[in-house]
Amino acid sequence: MGFIKDAVGGAIDWLNTRTKKARDKDIESRAEKAVQQEQKEAVTISTAAAKEAGAIGRMEFDLSEAKKKQTTWDNRAKIAAGNKDMDALKEAVGQKQIYDKQVAELTAAIEASKGHLNEAKDLARDQKTEADAARAKADMLVARNQVANAKEDVAKAAAGIGNGESLTKLERDVIGREQEASTIGELTGVNQEAKWAKQERDAAAQAEMDKYLAAAGNGSTPPASTPTASVGGWNISN
Repeated sequence: MGFIKDAVGGAIDWLNTRTKKARDKDIESRAEKAVQQEQKEAVTISTAAAKEAGAIGRMEFDLSEAKKKQTTWDNRAKIAAGNKDMDALKEAVGQKQIYDKQVAELTAAIEASKGHLNEAKDLARDQKTEADAARAKADMLVARNQVANAKEDVAKAAAGIGNGESLTKLERDVIGREQEASTIGELTGVNQEAKWAKQERDAAAQAEMDKYLAAAGNGSTPPASTPTASVGGWNISN
């Protein structure tokens, strides 16, 4: 009967472990998808802003070229007017009017695009902030799930659920944690009592060795050790 009970308990533990892993994987997957969606939107907005900036750059180049043509035909119109050449003046004025229109249209388009670009940049920054917040929230939810798992494990162990080994495993983990804490305390100087106790033991051993060495040098019997009592970690001679 005991064998059957252990087998059933082991099977239940195995199923619980698989269910928990599947649940953890589902939570992590859903959290990651939500983050990726926010990041994708941030990339889309940033890409649109970059394209807007590229368009502005090209329009500014066209504006520069149009202004050069505008100046050229303005100078030609002045020369034609000085020479009283009406045909040349008419042509120059006509061409200048074309470039005047281009300069005006390009200037207006650039200003409008710059406004759109600033809006796109603000939106991209906001979306980046939302993506970062989504990542932080996703990490928090995964961590909360892990904490919930730990609480569930402790609750099951305390209730004796499983194959009877849960409390033993819990005790093993607690002992390990206690030793970790003790070692950290020793290495960081927190466990000063143990440090002083070790120094006292080393000093007592050295004193005892010195007695034997002194006796060996004098050819006499080493004196009897003085009984000591330990109070609060300090050795007190009687």
